Amino acid sequence: KLKGFNDMQPYQIKCGFTSGVDVTKYAQPVYTWKQMQYLRWGLENGLDIVSYNTIKFSAYQMHLIYKGELVGLKVHNYAEPELSWSDMKVAMENEIYTLCRLYNLDAEQSTELFMAIESGHHINNFLDHGYSGEEMRLIRLKLNKEKADQITNNEIS
Repeated sequence: KLKGFNDMQPYQIKCGFTSGVDVTKYAQPVYTWKQMQYLRWGLENGLDIVSYNTIKFSAYQMHLIYKGELVGLKVHNYAEPELSWSDMKVAMENEIYTLCRLYNLDAEQSTELFMAIESGHHINNFLDHGYSGEEMRLIRLKLNKEKADQITNNEIS
């Protein structure tokens, strides 16, 4: 056990070493293991974690910011420690609604965009292409399968 860390935090540090990220960005006892996980995931996905790499955010807030960064949302609109998690969630959803209006998405397309974001897929896969709702659904399902296959392959190797 590392001095000053609880039982779960060293696991996040070990995972970071294994995946080759800079663990010094989150290997601090002040972060909970869950905060460490969202910071590590951001680094593993090549994200700039500066928007949420502060102890001022709860793990729930970090999750929303991480997910927003991952899918290409403008997290600066809601990445404020003073905002509650629920207020951040509302701001994130409002940004998605704004995108739906901006791109004139119908109900089916909007639903697919929300589902794609919830699955962690980047919005660029769905916007600016003129896809129908059905096409968006097929793309989302394909990306879900690729993500599941990648997880399975990582677990096997």
